[in-house]
Amino acid sequence: MEFTTTTCSGRLVDLTAPRPEDIALAEIATSLSQQNRFNGNLEHNYTVLEHSMCGANLFVLNGMYSHAITFLLHDAHEAYIGDIASPVKRYLSAYTDALRNLEVSFNEAIRKKLMPDSAVPFDNNLVVAVDKRLGEREHLRAWGGTRDLPPIPDELQPHCAWSGSKVSLSHTYTNWKPTSRLQKFVCDVFDQREKKLTPEKSQEVFLEYYDRLLAQLAKEDIKARRNK
Repeated sequence: MEFTTTTCSGRLVDLTAPRPEDIALAEIATSLSQQNRFNGNLEHNYTVLEHSMCGANLFVLNGMYSHAITFLLHDAHEAYIGDIASPVKRYLSAYTDALRNLEVSFNEAIRKKLMPDSAVPFDNNLVVAVDKRLGEREHLRAWGGTRDLPPIPDELQPHCAWSGSKVSLSHTYTNWKPTSRLQKFVCDVFDQREKKLTPEKSQEVFLEYYDRLLAQLAKEDIKARRNK
């Protein structure tokens, strides 16, 4: 086939017609753990996988699990089509529609294969806003600048605050405690992130993160059904 990509396991995926059965979470974890943000132009490794977990943490700490799983997978399509830097996308305006069609096609396949019905859509306003502001924060931390650091969206305060390129519990709410095993897991992820995750360890954390999110969403779905 003319327009195919080869995954880390050697499978061929048709870029023009991705199917749910073409999507593999382990392959996504492997690829994104080795793709650095900003084309790798950083003093240290900071991967797409770490970015995805960082943004998901914001939602988990606020109990917004249907947003968290969407953010965790919002860049999953880049495992198949690559992480094309935003300035390049803007420059290649003639190809914008084609690139967007690729993203939409893979996102549809990813959603069918990996996401429950309760997950918010990829174009959810809050998911998009967090992605944008987290990217701005990462950029400022890497290269500096005179602009003020972008604030966290109001819906995600007061439990979270920016810390470096990551997210931390707000110091003004030191009595806050995790109310679920998933939130406790996320706090542990913070500790590991401070120690700098290897690609292999970040893949392991990502896969466990996904499994725990699915379990939490299933638990909430059962609770909602009982309360009807």
